[in-house]
Amino acid sequence: WQSFNQLKEKSNCHERSILGVDWIDEKRFVTVSADKTIKIWEVKTSKKILEISGNELYRCLDFSPDNKFIAVGSLDNQIKIFDLSDGSIIYLLEGHINAVTSLDFSPNGKLLASSSDDGTVRLWDILTEEEIGCFPEYSSCVKDVSFSPNGKYLASGSWRTEESDDEFNDYGEIKIWDI
Repeated sequence: WQSFNQLKEKSNCHERSILGVDWIDEKRFVTVSADKTIKIWEVKTSKKILEISGNELYRCLDFSPDNKFIAVGSLDNQIKIFDLSDGSIIYLLEGHINAVTSLDFSPNGKLLASSSDDGTVRLWDILTEEEIGCFPEYSSCVKDVSFSPNGKYLASGSWRTEESDDEFNDYGEIKIWDI
């Protein structure tokens, strides 16, 4: 606890805003940026291990449970899955008609859930690269998805704005599905 308030590292590691950061393990973490890059960093040395450049603005990310792959959602409505050993694209998932907002691998790594500004939650079979479910239950943007620890349920959350009597009312909405 003594080092709780001590800053470990501060770095300007991208040319534009960082839109996402997540840990791979205790030794490595990843950043996605408005500069259209994904970078993997080593904590101990603060050195970049891998850089993946693209033409898209990446918005969200999640790691497979075995930490071999990273799924990245973008503003161009696509989900790309990269091999972390060399940065190559191994899967391209298409189906959303607006920006991808959140991704979550199932605990067994066989499924990937995605949410989007198009108001849908989609479920993908990673082995076949097929969309196996689409939940168009929302009338607004879906901002987050998350599998339960046992993988039996999928939760999603959105916000909704309604107009009544010349006022706008915002409220959050969550839905949970059996998988």
